[in-house]
Amino acid sequence: MDAYDIFKKITKGAKFKLKREPLVKPLESDVTIKSEPIDNSLTCPVVSSISSMEQEKDDFVLLNSLKDGQITRKKRKKDQNLSSIDDEIKQKRMREEKANQYRNENSISVVGRHVPEPIKSFKELSFVDADLLVNITKCGYTEPTPIQKQAIPAMLEKRQILACAPTGSGKTVAFLLPLLQHLEEPKSNGFRALIICPTRELAKQIQQECVRLCDGKKFKIHIISKINKAMSQYGPKSNGKYDILVTTPNRLCFLLNQDPPAISLKCVEWLIIDEADKLFEEGEKFS
Repeated sequence: MDAYDIFKKITKGAKFKLKREPLVKPLESDVTIKSEPIDNSLTCPVVSSISSMEQEKDDFVLLNSLKDGQITRKKRKKDQNLSSIDDEIKQKRMREEKANQYRNENSISVVGRHVPEPIKSFKELSFVDADLLVNITKCGYTEPTPIQKQAIPAMLEKRQILACAPTGSGKTVAFLLPLLQHLEEPKSNGFRALIICPTRELAKQIQQECVRLCDGKKFKIHIISKINKAMSQYGPKSNGKYDILVTTPNRLCFLLNQDPPAISLKCVEWLIIDEADKLFEEGEKFS
């Protein structure tokens, strides 16, 4: 017996309708859409979600848990930050170009990283002690020389510098002004600044210029004139009430070689070597 005979016996007496009726009655075709306010009392989830999305569009939450309003604000803020960074870079480049142009006009050549801009007048040093600026004017300096324009701002930033300029160009003031500014006031710790120069005559000139610049500041500026006096004045039994020492290398070495050393340099914060090219020339001897 095949499948057909089995199906015939099982369905014997049964009646089947050829046309099936749908399980759900179809909607009427003449549907009208009216522009009427939505009743909030309705509980249709689809209408409720759509209306809430229309009413609270700014609170629409995306998959990344960020609101569309937040994304717009963050993007706008990011664009503003990038724009401000670009403006800062452009302004920095413009300042560097102007500084280089000013250096070229004043025959100033610099080598180094993050070199500060040269000053054009002493009035730009508004953060420098007022007494020092007054003393600069009293000494007859109305406008900074090229070496002063670049060396002073560099030393005020506590940068180590190697400067070269012709005689009479104002190198002494170029290193004394920032030196006195950093020392601020007299102390009793011992020598805090050491200035080494090749000759006693130059040492006296530097001492005199330093005294003029620090007029009213009461700094104690010493020069080693006589060895015997220096051994008793700066020895271990001295009270150490000093600030600046100006000397020649041989005299300083003689005091240091004593047993015990006749001078202490443990508190030195600044070391200035004037006319270093002459001091380091081979075969030269200095007093």
